[in-house]
Amino acid sequence: MDVGTPSANGYDYNYGVWVINLITGEQRQILDTRFAGMAWKPGTHILAYGHEIDMDHSISRGESDTVQPKGIHTIDMDNGEIHYLVAPERGYALSSPNWSPDGRFLAFSERLSMETGMFAYYDIENQEYVAWDESLGSASWSPDGSLLTYDRRYYTWTGDERLYLRPRQGDERLLGPDYEGPAFAAQPLFSPAGDQIAYLARLEGPMTDMATIMVLDLAGGEPKSLGQFEDVWELAWVPDGSHVVFSFGLYPSRQIVALNISDGSQTVLAAGDQVTLAGQ
Repeated sequence: MDVGTPSANGYDYNYGVWVINLITGEQRQILDTRFAGMAWKPGTHILAYGHEIDMDHSISRGESDTVQPKGIHTIDMDNGEIHYLVAPERGYALSSPNWSPDGRFLAFSERLSMETGMFAYYDIENQEYVAWDESLGSASWSPDGSLLTYDRRYYTWTGDERLYLRPRQGDERLLGPDYEGPAFAAQPLFSPAGDQIAYLARLEGPMTDMATIMVLDLAGGEPKSLGQFEDVWELAWVPDGSHVVFSFGLYPSRQIVALNISDGSQTVLAAGDQVTLAGQ
């Protein structure tokens, strides 16, 4: 929540993170500052979060010790306890936490600058920090945490993005269509069962707002198109894997839609955007 208060210079802003209990309606503030990504640990009330990236650190990293990088913390909503989960072992500020569905691994970004970062993850079971020294873009874990799929987007779309599949400890391989010309594929997302990957195909190149929602069966076969939509943001699977949910359209008339992956039929769920789905 960002709250602006009128002042002589325009507005003074107060930043914070709030949690609402959808059963009781209780709301409470858990942080009084901006954050750099947050993610619920699957099956728990534990929230992992990164801290706002310090601009001075991005500018002076490696040249000065006056600005210390920050790592990833967690807060347990059941008891309010805060723990320092991942320290910045390599001197980079850490952001954008991303849990594997089994809760064993936490991926995050080692920030090279305010806009770009490199992929790394923390193995909770073995307490091991693993850095790939590579920028992956949008990344998704397989259900058991053994695989990752990603698109290697660095900052803005270039038209060269492709889909890749890589074992957590192994070599990557190209996944899905290798388009020619301006077309590209991006933002892959594992299905709950791990047997399919949904993604966005931007067939008209990076300068268009149109995207085709595709589903790829990892057992083989051609990717299946579920329709083209304007200004699609992120995709989300329903827990049983029968539908893909997303928001599309121009502000302020954006809609949230569920797409049936077997026949492409659409169900309008609500007006709005930035969809996230519960796991049960």
